[in-house]
Amino acid sequence: MSTYNSKVIKALHVKLISVDDDDAEISNKKVAGTANNSSQQPSKSRQSEIDLLKSEHEKRVKSAEKDSYERGISEGIRTGEEQARKESIKSIEALQNQLKEVASLRKSILEKAEKDILMLSVSIAEKILQQEVTSNQDTVQNILKAAMKNILDRENIKVRLHPQDFHYMMDKKEDFLQGFDGIKNIVFEEDGGIIRGGALIETQFGEVDARIDRQFAEVKNQLLSSIN
Repeated sequence: MSTYNSKVIKALHVKLISVDDDDAEISNKKVAGTANNSSQQPSKSRQSEIDLLKSEHEKRVKSAEKDSYERGISEGIRTGEEQARKESIKSIEALQNQLKEVASLRKSILEKAEKDILMLSVSIAEKILQQEVTSNQDTVQNILKAAMKNILDRENIKVRLHPQDFHYMMDKKEDFLQGFDGIKNIVFEEDGGIIRGGALIETQFGEVDARIDRQFAEVKNQLLSSIN
């Protein structure tokens, strides 16, 4: 038979404690307040979750701001490079046009200068030639020798000379004719229209123009035509 100690509470030992209505209401409010506070304040785990979401949101905002900034910088650089490229192209085109204008101007200047230089050279050569034929009487004899070599028909020849050259050739006639074979019946005549140093030779087959001024004019025309 089990032995359990049991204690019987007798009615004599139970005391009833009366609670005033005000105390009961205060007690109920405390209980209710505790319940409400426990329901309004989030738990620690819930607060951690909220803080985590807030932190992630802030990170996303910062990342978006950074991407927008970098994208703006990149776009600005690209726009700047494109603008610089366009400006460079414009500058190069402008420089090329200027070079073309300079080249054209240079060509024009050179052509004009070349013509002017040639004209000056011709003028100087003409003066030198005039001085040469004036100071050197042998010029007319040398020109006649060169012209006579091209004449095949050496009969009935007439040589027209400047009056001063005519007198000079009259003194040199014998020596001059010895240098040629087959010359028959040659006549020298004075002609004031012929410049000193030159001669006009008439034959049965035509004329041989050995006038210095005409030969010089022909050379001058050929030179000028070469640069036009």
